[in-house]
Amino acid sequence: MSELIKHVVIVGGDACAPAVAACIANSLRGTDTKITLLDDMSRHGGIASTLPLSTDFYKLLRFKEQTLIAATGATFKLGTEHSGWLQDGSSFVQSYGELGVPIRLLPFHQYFLKKRLTDSSLSIDEYSLASATALAGRFAMPADDPSSLQRPIQYGLHVNHTRFSAAMLSYATAAGVEHIASAVKSATSDSGFIASVTLDDGRAVEGDFFVDCSGEGGLLIGKTLGVGYQSWSEFLPCDRCVRITSSKSQDITPLTRVVAKQHGWSRRVQTVDRAEFEYFYNSSTSSDAQVAKQLAEDIGANDDAQPEHRAIEAGRRESFWHGNCVAIGRSAGNFESLEVSATSRAHSAVLRLVGLWPNADCDPVIASEYNRLTSLEYEFARDFVGLFFTLSDRDDSDFWIHSKTLGKSDALQNRLDLFRSHGRLSWDMQDIFSRDNWVSALLGLKCMPRVCDPLVDVADPKLVDQFMGELRQSITDTVSKMPTHIDFLREYYAASGKAANAADTTSSPAPSR
Repeated sequence: MSELIKHVVIVGGDACAPAVAACIANSLRGTDTKITLLDDMSRHGGIASTLPLSTDFYKLLRFKEQTLIAATGATFKLGTEHSGWLQDGSSFVQSYGELGVPIRLLPFHQYFLKKRLTDSSLSIDEYSLASATALAGRFAMPADDPSSLQRPIQYGLHVNHTRFSAAMLSYATAAGVEHIASAVKSATSDSGFIASVTLDDGRAVEGDFFVDCSGEGGLLIGKTLGVGYQSWSEFLPCDRCVRITSSKSQDITPLTRVVAKQHGWSRRVQTVDRAEFEYFYNSSTSSDAQVAKQLAEDIGANDDAQPEHRAIEAGRRESFWHGNCVAIGRSAGNFESLEVSATSRAHSAVLRLVGLWPNADCDPVIASEYNRLTSLEYEFARDFVGLFFTLSDRDDSDFWIHSKTLGKSDALQNRLDLFRSHGRLSWDMQDIFSRDNWVSALLGLKCMPRVCDPLVDVADPKLVDQFMGELRQSITDTVSKMPTHIDFLREYYAASGKAANAADTTSSPAPSR
């Protein structure tokens, strides 16, 4: 019988490392497995924009959400508002809630499509409670009542990454994780397995199982084990990003705002005390100075604003798990993330890892399954980003002309063909985006089917029209009764206590190990 892993070593650097340590510690509580986190915490800045799955991640770790939100200066997020992708200037919301309600077992969007084919003024946002709520600048928690229209609302967060990392580190150390505040300089391997790592001060740390959260470059998975990197430059155009952070008060809406622009696309996210602006672009069509100047002008930043530039090597590892090493975070892959942040990808990855946790022999069959599932998730996320460039009709700058030369995967082409045929959608459980996420993006980018699903015509059209009208009115009435996002935050923070610190973020003490 194979032995349990005795020592897990997490090599940090990426902001996801403390959360990975916290999740593994939670899953291994009650065992004798030692967990060591090696991270000097020097690269944990910025604002993370998370998907609803990250909210489930916090709950799995038994975090008291109100206290965690107060500790991280978080605001709520019901989706992403996209604008500028089409020359007509239209915008749409990529929301987390359900699109309408199924009718006779058919997805609601099929009935919407039939009406939309004869009335181009209709918007699917009118039939989504999350979209309507976000556009109205309002927010309310999902209802416990299963019959309530508010029940399907899901939400993500905008969180201060420095504070979030501190909260996760506090949880991890309370659960028995040893934290060594040092960067890792190098690693040694033996027959395709990591044997030890060497810290900046010369100390060596041995282990049985290693998690590479070192960030771009992948110190363990890439530089030590030599696992290759698949480039996605043929699918995605952006290889650079500039960021400006401001403490200037902004409109705190429950949305991430994404705008397609001359040099690429920009994103704004906001916590309670600061806003972060990023501009993603291609270095062959625009210079750092051009984009930084444009971003500063767009947001009204003063001359003291310090733009931070970083490179993006779009792609992923050929294998995410090799031998006794798993790469999570930017060491596993990196690309411009219109919606799915590196934080949410890391949360998904570590949950998959603990679900396939190995014995000390690191059975390659388990590694193969992890690699298969993670590859699917990354490629679906890549295709979701690629969808926006594929369907954009812009050609007004060198960036957009360059984007026209990009290819698309066979999987994305299949999705487009199927949707354009009868409004149907190919979807997989490993897709980090829901069916409704894809549908709202396709409709928002004016991708319309030639004909609707033939079963739409089975339902009585008068009853369908009546139902759709009542649903739209019900959504309008429900939204009108919600507090504004600002008022909700004010009450929420008051109830949680602003003075709460990261050490108090669990609903009960983490178990001793």
